[in-house]
Amino acid sequence: MGVHHDDGPVYVADSVTGLLHRHVAALRAGAYRIEQGELWIDAEEPEEEPRALVVAGADAASMRGMRAGIERLTVLNAPWADFRPLRGTPTLWQITVENVPGADLGPLRDTPVELLDLAMDAIDLWPLAGHATLRLLTLRTANPVDLAPLMSCPRLYGLDLSEATVNDLGVLADLKNLLYLRLRRAQWEELWERAGHPAGLAAAELAAEPPRERAWWWSVDRSYHAPEPSLRTAVKWAADLAGRSADVRTFAGRFARGGSASR
Repeated sequence: MGVHHDDGPVYVADSVTGLLHRHVAALRAGAYRIEQGELWIDAEEPEEEPRALVVAGADAASMRGMRAGIERLTVLNAPWADFRPLRGTPTLWQITVENVPGADLGPLRDTPVELLDLAMDAIDLWPLAGHATLRLLTLRTANPVDLAPLMSCPRLYGLDLSEATVNDLGVLADLKNLLYLRLRRAQWEELWERAGHPAGLAAAELAAEPPRERAWWWSVDRSYHAPEPSLRTAVKWAADLAGRSADVRTFAGRFARGGSASR
């Protein structure tokens, strides 16, 4: 079972031999049961310390509660976040930052973080240039972000920029290892205009647009605004996504009623 399956392993033994000794001892003591032909061994496992940590408010200034065994860190609603206590943490692979004005991301270079989700007023990615393990990055900010530092991240394969403002989306054409990209419709159109259609993407996603508030009842425009993307918009985007690629087939039309495909 992979270490990232659900919440990870429920118990990490010192060795396979040690784990077998515990199960054999439980069998000899009769601590087992058979249900529907399956053997269940009731071996008591040591208490494991939590591997996830949530830091909120003023506690983010010192990353209170941070220790070596933490794998997933969430920082919430903090006026200031100091990531220096994270340096050298051996197992920290996921970090989520929500509602933080800004922070120096430099200390994160000395962590094995793979999944990074940043929702901050200002995001400077230059301290992350050359990060060795970063795989998936989500940015959420209204201030323009420079993506150029990401060109030196060798393992970065996924980006979600649907809630971010980006200086130049054309930089994405230089991310040769990029396999997954999530953008809004206008962002996709800007990317195609600046850099064409990324050839190496294995998965692309059209993100939902921010909801439009309905006008007041006395307003001239009282019509209902359907959420975007609509089905029509999504179909048009999917057709445009392929560009002129010779190895992508696009099918258009409707299925006939009764389940058989129309010709």
